[in-house]
Amino acid sequence: MMRVLSTALAVFHMAAGSTFEYFYQEAIITCNFDTFSKALLETMSPEGLQYDYENARIATDALVHCLNTYCQVDELSTSLLSNNLPPNMVASIFNDLSALSDCPNSKEFFLRKGVGVAPHLTTIAKNLGYLLEQSDRAEEAAELYENVRGQIVGFDPGLELLLCTNCPPHFGGVEEVEFWHEKIMRCGTALLRMDMDKDLDKDFDLDPTTQIGQMPLSWPYLGKPMLPLMKMLGELYKKLFPMLTEVTNLTIGGAGGKNIRLGVVAEYAGNTSPGMLIDFVLSELGQKEEFELIFFPPKDLNTEFSRRIETVAAKTVPLQMYELRKCKSLILNERIDVLVYLAIGMNPLSYYLSFSRLARVQVQFGHGRPVTSGTGEVDYFVSSDLFQSFPRDEQQQQQHSEQLVLFDTLTTSFGLESESDSDSLPLSYNLSHYNLPPGHNYYACMQYSKKIHPKFDEIIIGVLETDKKGVVLLLEGSRRHVERFKKGGMSEDSVGRLVLMERMPREELLGLVRLCDVMLGTFPWGEGVTTFEGFGVGVGTVVLPERVSVEKLTLGQIRKMGLEKFLVADSVDDYVAKATGIGMNIGGMGRLVKELILTKQWKIFAKENGEEVVEEWGKFLQRISDF
Repeated sequence: MMRVLSTALAVFHMAAGSTFEYFYQEAIITCNFDTFSKALLETMSPEGLQYDYENARIATDALVHCLNTYCQVDELSTSLLSNNLPPNMVASIFNDLSALSDCPNSKEFFLRKGVGVAPHLTTIAKNLGYLLEQSDRAEEAAELYENVRGQIVGFDPGLELLLCTNCPPHFGGVEEVEFWHEKIMRCGTALLRMDMDKDLDKDFDLDPTTQIGQMPLSWPYLGKPMLPLMKMLGELYKKLFPMLTEVTNLTIGGAGGKNIRLGVVAEYAGNTSPGMLIDFVLSELGQKEEFELIFFPPKDLNTEFSRRIETVAAKTVPLQMYELRKCKSLILNERIDVLVYLAIGMNPLSYYLSFSRLARVQVQFGHGRPVTSGTGEVDYFVSSDLFQSFPRDEQQQQQHSEQLVLFDTLTTSFGLESESDSDSLPLSYNLSHYNLPPGHNYYACMQYSKKIHPKFDEIIIGVLETDKKGVVLLLEGSRRHVERFKKGGMSEDSVGRLVLMERMPREELLGLVRLCDVMLGTFPWGEGVTTFEGFGVGVGTVVLPERVSVEKLTLGQIRKMGLEKFLVADSVDDYVAKATGIGMNIGGMGRLVKELILTKQWKIFAKENGEEVVEEWGKFLQRISDF
């Protein structure tokens, strides 16, 4: 959960040699709750509250290990309040305990304790509300926000924005999708029309990273056109947080050297899709003499992608989430010619940065979250001609606030690593390894549960009703959808052929995909990395492009290999027919498709493909840097 920075962390003051050190070390050794409570009290500074974030985190982390029962949390609350600690500070301790907890129930428990101690402290209520929202309890979140709104004095822009953007990640049916979409648009429109002169000081100097750390991550899974939603969100942020668009005195871009200074703002918290899909391109560009790569990862990001890019970057400049102005200055100081954002919207910080002009030219590479930014300051959205519907969708450009740029290549190079090569996977990865019986046709749909949209249900139902030996593999999170499947007409026999798989390591997952007959491409939200990996082990994905509401990445891969005839459907009935034709090997269809994939997969994995992609990126970046 993205946590709003607790300003009351200032309660901690870790002065070396203080009485705190004595109690703290003893508490660590003995894991004694009472001793640690004394240590916490010793962190108070008599001169006023001093701020030492790193030590505060260490202290709070240790406290988590000392709290063995929820009963002790009540003891802690009573102890701290009885020692005259202000309620805001006690509540903030619980806020940080929640952030350090791994268990969702514990997170909620700590946050509820914090809200109970200081119901007027909106930062904690926002965190609790977001936790509820992402747990499919958006109605509870809305009720919480309304209650907090009634207890505070004045206008809290972050609270108002959360009330507007509140939306669950899963839906019980199409009618729920329509309800939440209508609610978002109605609340957003009303908030934009509100006269805020009397409520919001024009000099309001609020940083959205500390006031509202969350993003409305569930919106794309509604399956609705994203441009109206994202433009509305952008206008709301501009109205509620004027600092986002403040003018800077620093010079924008153009260091004047012979090389193009290429800045890259990385995705947040190591989400793999954007990094995996642009890794090779950036690694190659960073080694070309005409480019000088400046890498802007979130502070403490430590992934294979970030480590690899740091080795080829001329400079790495980490960005701290809760220091928006400083982050802007750090980027501006590098005098970037072209700034590339990876997957705007997955990372609150990159989204907030995209409201400003930080380079002469700004570009979005959306794979991982392929939707428009809607902020108005990003110039180009990189896509591919291979992703477009034919005849060309004339409304495609109207889905972006940026200028849509269509490459001839896939825009990405996803290497066929040895671990994704079907022949290199351990032979032990057989059906029995996954507790799956032989004699069935296996259809893989191993996607996050929020991608299983109510409109996609008819595909799963159709496949299972058509292929009586068919088994559909879903991730365990999709268990919540089974009742919805039944309401949609899925028979008990078909329900019995749904298998819910636990999350597993990537190599083991690839071993499972290799055993499947075909993969089911989801809609309205599609896939990218999943299908690359499927093709890598010889398994194809059937898609219905006209129902996909975001970038059609899988369509591009299929086109590149020339397999549209077998894998691209034009209706639900055609989708089911193609999927089951392969799954049931009707007329040798399944065997033929696998042979064709293994013969043609080089077209998307070969080094030559990667070189073409890098060359096209290089020419594009050189062209736009000359403007």
